[in-house]
Amino acid sequence: MNKSIAASLAVLLLSPALLLAQAPPPPPSGQLAITPLKGQNEEQTRKDIGSCQADAQAHAGANPADAVRSGQAPAAQTATTTKGGAGKGALGGAAAGAVIGEIADNDAGKGAAIGAGVGAITGGVRRNKAEKEAEAQRQAAEKEKAARQQVAAQQVEQYNLAFRNCLESRGYSAK
Repeated sequence: MNKSIAASLAVLLLSPALLLAQAPPPPPSGQLAITPLKGQNEEQTRKDIGSCQADAQAHAGANPADAVRSGQAPAAQTATTTKGGAGKGALGGAAAGAVIGEIADNDAGKGAAIGAGVGAITGGVRRNKAEKEAEAQRQAAEKEKAARQQVAAQQVEQYNLAFRNCLESRGYSAK
């Protein structure tokens, strides 16, 4: 017997056994396989599932889909970092210093140099302060998001437990 005939024959002989041995596919990830254990028909099963979903939602205080969405919601926008603080301060200080220097002792260049130095320092200080405030806001937003995610996870866990318990109390296997 040649190899292709033997392979075809093996497939034909094993196909019925393979089909019989296959279990039904598992439910999609995150879903329960609900099996009636007391002869409940399809209509009764749908009613029981709906009732148990409502009970579980009341127990958990949230619908799991809503809880997940609220746990992932973006936090309030944070302030952006100020750019060019020292440069902008120096430029503004130079302009002001030039005017003051010209008025005070007819030396706009000297006034501009002093104003530029003071403006650069002031601008740098403002920029650093703005950066620190932006970082503090970012950290607060991260903490807020983590807290929302934790609450959402707890609500989903409470919902799932209540839903399974309800189904099992009505004569279903929920896995």
